[in-house]
Amino acid sequence: MSQISFRRVSVELDAARIPEDGSRPTDVSFDLDRVNIATHVSFSLADESEGPGTAFFLALRVVIDNQATDESDLRFSPYLVDIEAGAVVRALPGAEVLGDIQDIIVVNGTSLLWSAIREQVCTLTARMPAGQIMLPTVNFHDLRQQKRGEEAQGKAPAAKPKPGPRRKATRTADT
Repeated sequence: MSQISFRRVSVELDAARIPEDGSRPTDVSFDLDRVNIATHVSFSLADESEGPGTAFFLALRVVIDNQATDESDLRFSPYLVDIEAGAVVRALPGAEVLGDIQDIIVVNGTSLLWSAIREQVCTLTARMPAGQIMLPTVNFHDLRQQKRGEEAQGKAPAAKPKPGPRRKATRTADT
């Protein structure tokens, strides 16, 4: 991965969720369990011929917008978050023996971008009124094309992790 950059950074206190008297929220070390976290992933072949292997441009956008849903156990974050990061990710020659190149790029590259966004959210919220929040650890195996194809053919999906944050993922390819 190279040339990682943030294209959008917005973290703000959700004024609708703070106490009316202006006091600091009681849950200073808020965890994002049962909070809807939307992720949007896009990738395309990069126009970069420099270096070995195939280069892709990968982008990840993370959004916590506290929109109400019909889920009764839903929690709201003290912050509204909208952050997008992008990077050039290169598949080195020979990587195709490990699996589908696009799946490797999307799953591993998105995980690296998630880590950068996670660190940015921690840094930005550390001095904000509701205290620091940290995005949960997640994996992006659900973005693999091969897995979606197996599920469509009626094969049993892999075991799902225990409930935690509700991450809704979308993947778009511009290849």
